[in-house]
Amino acid sequence: MKKKSLVIGLSAFAILAAGGAFAISQVVRSNDENEPVFTLDEVPAAVRATILAHVAEADIVVIELDTESGSPVYDVEKTDGSEIMVAADGAYLGVEADDDDDAEGDDD
Repeated sequence: MKKKSLVIGLSAFAILAAGGAFAISQVVRSNDENEPVFTLDEVPAAVRATILAHVAEADIVVIELDTESGSPVYDVEKTDGSEIMVAADGAYLGVEADDDDDAEGDDD
């Protein structure tokens, strides 16, 4: 009976450990606006190609996944503070308009 309990206990531990490892691997990084954040290697190949056609890899600060009119859009912040937008299919959408509150005199 002890042997059966030990096998069941070890099996349960293995299942829980595997589930915990899966949960940890599913953690998505996000910014302060709760948008998912990616590295260049993590975005789809078509998106990566478009980004690199418009931005040098060394000039990329962060890549965030946002939604524009219900469609996923990758916002790529550059070291000069500007951002480009790339659709999930890799289409170049242009430079993101500055919607920063600092233009109104807020220093937050």
